[in-house]
Amino acid sequence: LPTEHSPILTAQEKLGDYFFKKKEYNKAAEYYKTVVEYCVQQQSRTNTSLVTDLKWAETMLHLNLVEEFEKAYELVVHYPVALLKTAEQKFYHAELGALLCGRMYKKTDAIEFARAAVKYAALIKPVTGSNNNKPAANSMENRLQKLAGIMEA
Repeated sequence: LPTEHSPILTAQEKLGDYFFKKKEYNKAAEYYKTVVEYCVQQQSRTNTSLVTDLKWAETMLHLNLVEEFEKAYELVVHYPVALLKTAEQKFYHAELGALLCGRMYKKTDAIEFARAAVKYAALIKPVTGSNNNKPAANSMENRLQKLAGIMEA
């Protein structure tokens, strides 16, 4: 029954997230791949974050799995963008596309994704409040600098 798989899928994706945060990308990729393959088989993303395939593509990029970049590219390019509801999600998708295409020497695609990412970044509300948020602001600044570099290349 599909309901039996629901908590398992959720747990597998959370394990992928856990290992990703620990920079154990091989382990993260295994969990993400399992979730994505099950979702493809079931033709449903129910009980997932809806972006597990993008997370899997990102692990391939972090692992520098050049032989897997085409698969990662397909996951990003064919991702149903209508599922992305927030500017943060749209930025994540476009930034990932820009970085991946840049690594694959797909200059036109990289520039297109980078432009979209910059557009979405402008819609993301800056983190305000205490000085504890400076790393987050610096992180976005660094990410936008990378995107600018892709557009200038």
